[in-house]
Amino acid sequence: MTTKNNHKQTQISCWRELRTLYQKKPLLFLGEVHGAKANIKIIKLLVKRLGVKTVFFEWPLSWNRLLKTLIRGSRTNETLKEFQKLSDGRISKDHLELLDFLYKKKIKVFCIDGDNLVKNWNAKDKSVAQNIKKTTTSRALPCLIVLGNLHARKNNFEYQKQKFIPAGSYFKKQGVFVLIGYGSGTIYNFGLEKIMDKEILKKLNKQQDYRLLLSKNKYFDYEILVRKTEPVKSINS
Repeated sequence: MTTKNNHKQTQISCWRELRTLYQKKPLLFLGEVHGAKANIKIIKLLVKRLGVKTVFFEWPLSWNRLLKTLIRGSRTNETLKEFQKLSDGRISKDHLELLDFLYKKKIKVFCIDGDNLVKNWNAKDKSVAQNIKKTTTSRALPCLIVLGNLHARKNNFEYQKQKFIPAGSYFKKQGVFVLIGYGSGTIYNFGLEKIMDKEILKKLNKQQDYRLLLSKNKYFDYEILVRKTEPVKSINS
C-alpha cells in the first residue's frame, strides 16, 4: 500500500473514531483562534460529517434576539452596527455567510457569551458554561460549541501562577474536545496578524489542506490541522 493510501486510511479511521465518540459524548468543543477564515470551513466540515443539530458561538447572549434578522434579505443596519462592536474576529462577513449555510441546513444557532461587565476570567467562563447547560436540551443534541482555544480546553491550566478554569472543563465527561491548528497564513484579530507553525506543516503531506488526528495535548482529544488560512472579512470593511 502506498504512503498516500496509508494517509487516506488513517483519516477514514480517525473520522470514524471521532463520530463514534461524538455519539456517546454529544457536546463537541471546537477551540479556534478568532479571525481565521479556516474556522468557517472546519465548522461546515464538522456539521456535514458529524450530523450536528445545534451550533453555539462565543457571541454576546443579547444577540440571540438578533439571529433571526441574519437570514439573507432580512438584515438591518441596526443589527450590523451591533455586530461591528466586536472587532476581534469572532463575527465577520464570513460568519454571516456561515449562518446562511446553517439556516438552510435547519441547524439551530445560539449565542452563549456572558456579561461583558464580568472582568474575572474564571467567572466569565463559568457564566458561559451555565449558558451552555441551559440550552443543551435533548432536542439540541448533538451540539458544536465554538470557543476561543483557551476557553474550549477540557482541563484547568495555570499561567503566571494563576489558575484558570475554562468553560470546557465543566463538560469534561460529556464532551469531545477538538483544537484547530494553523500551519500558515493570516488572521484578523483587531487587525491583520501573520501565522506560521512549521511543526504543523510537517504533519501535513503535500496533498492535504487539513488533517484530523488524535491530540497529544492534554487539553484536547483531537486536532484538525489546517495548512493555510486567510483572514475573515471584517463587517466594517
